[in-house]
Amino acid sequence: ANLFFSKGQYVKAIELYDKAIKENKEKYVFHFYKGASLQNLEKYGEAIPEYNMVIEHGDNLFIEEAEWYKSLCYIKLERVDEAKNQLNDIVKKGGFYAMDAKAVLRRLRYSFK
Repeated sequence: ANLFFSKGQYVKAIELYDKAIKENKEKYVFHFYKGASLQNLEKYGEAIPEYNMVIEHGDNLFIEEAEWYKSLCYIKLERVDEAKNQLNDIVKKGGFYAMDAKAVLRRLRYSFK
């Protein structure tokens, strides 16, 4: 699945991620890459629940990335309040994406008045 993902063959990757989700106990990594595949296919509304699965797992290396990409999906869907909430959470945690989240929040302040 990751090979298809890296080649931009997202539909095929999603098929294999779905299979991996059914067959594996540690599913969060597959949910993350399925979400990223959906996002790359501009299926933002479908990507958000996949990122939520990663975030709700609560103990994995993909949480910060899932929160960040989820906020970008909200922006693409023009769900500005949800994007702002997600971005503010990212800023409060002070992780890797905190500075980027601050910058996006500043832009949102002027873009969606």
